[in-house]
Amino acid sequence: MSEAAFNLPAILDLSAAEPLRQTLLERMAEREILLNGAAVDRVSTACLQVLLTAAADCRGKGGRLRLEAPSDALRNAFTTLGLDQHLTEMCAP
Repeated sequence: MSEAAFNLPAILDLSAAEPLRQTLLERMAEREILLNGAAVDRVSTACLQVLLTAAADCRGKGGRLRLEAPSDALRNAFTTLGLDQHLTEMCAP
């Protein structure tokens, strides 16, 4: 398990997708990747795709990507795209 959560940046736009992907790839060896979404003010579909792909990759390797304290902006982005179930799974304890 990660010792500390990775704090997602306030702006998760298209330019943040590749750096986010790289960060998650670097952490993929961990049994659980813990992300803190409290500071997110804006999120793009590209970054949601990165998060969902990383979550699926973690599950495929017997691990988990867990999201704690998702901001309203992050919750709304998941909801707008009909991805509520994925958010629920990532936020489960």
